[in-house]
Amino acid sequence: MRGSREEKADSASSGEDEESLRELCTVNGIKFEKLQKGAGKNVASLEMFFSGFPKIIGMENFPDLQNLTLMGQQITTLENLDCLPNLTELCVSESKITAISGLDGCKKLKKLFLYDNKITKIENISHLEQLNVLWLNNNNIIAIEV
Repeated sequence: MRGSREEKADSASSGEDEESLRELCTVNGIKFEKLQKGAGKNVASLEMFFSGFPKIIGMENFPDLQNLTLMGQQITTLENLDCLPNLTELCVSESKITAISGLDGCKKLKKLFLYDNKITKIENISHLEQLNVLWLNNNNIIAIEV
């Protein structure tokens, strides 16, 4: 049985996630209320600048997404991207990413911009066979794994 504190924390997190997704939709001209009816299905590009998002959420609503740009966020982990098999360009820069991970489902990725983060190791990109641009300046790179 879960305690009421855990339930309240989950509820608060869920509310924050919905608020973040609502804001992402608004700034990209998508009606949040229509997401459940598939409004995100034909969206090819999303972007969000300097909003302080703590994590990547709601990507399952955008299965055909090709370009995702999240700049100046509080994101620490690349996550919830496995549902984006058509993603060709990803930019999560000026954030707080500590590791390159979570890209296993992004096999069509051609451009990856992760500059101005806190990444210490270049890793987990060998499966990205179409990758031809990797921008990692202004990180704390101390190791490269092939």
